[in-house]
Amino acid sequence: MTGLRGYQDLLVNATTPQLWREGYRRLVWVLPTGAGKTRCAQTLIARMRATDWCAVYYFAHTTELVTQPASGFASRDVRFGFLKAGLAGDGAAAVQLCSSATAVNRSFYALPRNDGAPHRRCVAFVDEGHRVKTRTILRILSSLSAVYETVYVVIMTATPYRADGRGMTDVADALVAAEDRDAVVGQAEERAGDRHPARIVRRNADHMAGSQ
Repeated sequence: MTGLRGYQDLLVNATTPQLWREGYRRLVWVLPTGAGKTRCAQTLIARMRATDWCAVYYFAHTTELVTQPASGFASRDVRFGFLKAGLAGDGAAAVQLCSSATAVNRSFYALPRNDGAPHRRCVAFVDEGHRVKTRTILRILSSLSAVYETVYVVIMTATPYRADGRGMTDVADALVAAEDRDAVVGQAEERAGDRHPARIVRRNADHMAGSQ
């Protein structure tokens, strides 16, 4: 999990820690498909666990998304467990990769620090962040807040808006658009070939009013 692109490094190692220090605990990470949301999450989790700074929960709604972050942890000696039927659990691991459908029916407890004492803070990652306002995710975040003194939330999405028009101001404190537009466009063109040049489409800000 080394060799982050410039915009990824800025997001993980500068912008996110700085916003947390300033009191913005609930962040929306906006990166388009292919820009490395999971890689950013893996790197930040490994960094936090290297100092035993917090417990970590990663919530997703499909098996593929639940298991995806685990791919980079073995090389960084990050202990983790799954919270999903059919996958290996480790209730003492300070990183829990969770199916949101499973987690919503479980009772949370403060995960242990390396010295055995309970963690007082946690960071919750929510993949496919446009789902953050579902009853399932809201109930999970409420449960974590009842267990930990401090809960940080990272909502990861390529689409920071919802089809029902509801915004995110009640579940997030700041939105960080971390993509490098030229790099992402270049990657898209490379995949598509010369027959399908990338095209950037902008919409009037009024269209996004529901997500402000």
